[in-house]
Amino acid sequence: MIKLICFVTRHPELGIDEFHERWSTDHAPRVAANPATSGRLLRYELNRRKARDYKRTETPYDGVAMQWYSSWNDFVVMLSDPAYAPLMEDEQTLFDANGLMVLFTEPERVVIDGPKGPTKLVCGFPRRPGTTIDEFREHWRTGHAAVNRDTPSIARHILRYEQNERLDRDDERTDCPFDGVTVQWFASAGEFFTMATEPAYETVVAPDEAKLLDRDRLVWLLTEREQVILG
Repeated sequence: MIKLICFVTRHPELGIDEFHERWSTDHAPRVAANPATSGRLLRYELNRRKARDYKRTETPYDGVAMQWYSSWNDFVVMLSDPAYAPLMEDEQTLFDANGLMVLFTEPERVVIDGPKGPTKLVCGFPRRPGTTIDEFREHWRTGHAAVNRDTPSIARHILRYEQNERLDRDDERTDCPFDGVTVQWFASAGEFFTMATEPAYETVVAPDEAKLLDRDRLVWLLTEREQVILG
């Protein structure tokens, strides 16, 4: 199984509410019901950006789509199926084609196995310059995961924590800077911001991030709990 994660930006002619209404009630259900996706698209989730998070202007994205496929080939065949063409046409008026960031990952790895809360952090991780992909993955899986999981004042805010590691074959694309995507659930947006102001965040987590990440290219947004379209 593989996973597609796409950070999406709405078409410039669409307002925020208009975009989210059309994405969640029209486009996404049509994707799930399309003959080209039948038996290929196993699960489909939408993650709508929280209204509060729109106050941050450094992140252009409106949300994140997550899709699961049984194989890379199933995804490729789906896109080439003539039945999928109307969906691609609809995407041209729904999304900003220059504002999409797509990567393919392995199935999610669970670090903190807890419940999914109403607030979700989705964070695209680019590795620090000079770090190999193997070095990044090893530190992310072990050192960085442990820093979040095993620091009590940090972990108490996180309900659930998953890591999504980019597929080896997808690394050949240079149009996406992310080497993986972290997903964490919180009881509220306030819990997330409280976590970020914990003393241990500055003394333990942030220094470890500096060893792991290119923070100038890191992208994060807070979303509502995922809307399951399929699966």
